[in-house]
Amino acid sequence: MEAYEGLIQTIALTMGVAWASGINLYGTLVALGVMMNMGYVDPP
Repeated sequence: MEAYEGLIQTIALTMGVAWASGINLYGTLVALGVMMNMGYVDPP
């Protein structure tokens, strides 16, 4: 049973990290979009 508990903890940690990185990705895209619209950054 301990093997399953370790597996569940690993899956939960992985899902949490994946969710947080997804939020950071969208935040970066929003910030870059705003900066491009305001003229601070030139698009490639």
